[in-house]
Amino acid sequence: MAGLRRRIASTIIVALMAASLSGCMNKPYKDAYYRADNFAKAVKDMDYSRITKYSSGLDNHDDAELKNLCDLHSASIFEDYDTVANSMTYEIDVDTLETNNNKSTVNVIFSMLDWNEDDLEDAKIVDIIVTLNMKLTSGKWVVTNAEDIVSAVYEFGVLTNNRGIPGINGTWWYCDQGTAVDAFTNPTYTNYSMIDFDLNTDSLDSTENVYYTVAFNNEIVYTSRNGAVEGYYNFNYGAEISEYNHLRPGIYTITFYDGNTLLISDSCTVIEDVND
Repeated sequence: MAGLRRRIASTIIVALMAASLSGCMNKPYKDAYYRADNFAKAVKDMDYSRITKYSSGLDNHDDAELKNLCDLHSASIFEDYDTVANSMTYEIDVDTLETNNNKSTVNVIFSMLDWNEDDLEDAKIVDIIVTLNMKLTSGKWVVTNAEDIVSAVYEFGVLTNNRGIPGINGTWWYCDQGTAVDAFTNPTYTNYSMIDFDLNTDSLDSTENVYYTVAFNNEIVYTSRNGAVEGYYNFNYGAEISEYNHLRPGIYTITFYDGNTLLISDSCTVIEDVND
């Protein structure tokens, strides 16, 4: 209840701040504040389209990872994940707002349940303080460090999106060749001819209706048979291979379903370096 009162109070404070800005800020400050507020609200809502609308500089991998995290929340599949996401509030620290020519910075305080707690019902509220860097582009402020912001605020996503899924004990990317960085989630593979994203389904009653899809740069390129819990993709599954016998560079997303229910989705980046 204390956490709820705090979140309500935070919302009221933000509203009061916004209402009083017109009398105490010049136009560049007001415009920077409102853009920061728009972006922070999009992050709180896990709204992929608005986050990317108000920011720039996300590379393909970061964009795919962000979309995956937001889509998982929209799907309302993972109880702990949604519980933490739905507890999120934010406050613009207006005292830290600075503008200098075409650049602006401001601190934002995001508050949410402590996702490290085993029992979220008794979890305390933790604060994550981030600094938005903005640049004036074509007359509008744009957040230029969105990657850093969402990585910090959405850290809970990697740790909670496997909790509360019936039968899914964990996931991992299997690496047996080339070079892989961060093999447990959103890895980067260099010079790979196959990717493999697997489920640990020891406690799943049945895998009869489990299958997976593979998307390349957000376009579905393969759908498996039923009963598949190992998400392979290579030449034998229809993948296009380069003259060096590597998968085409880009973002690959493997998504598992149990019938019509989305179980888990994750992406990897494949890089080809012929000098490697």
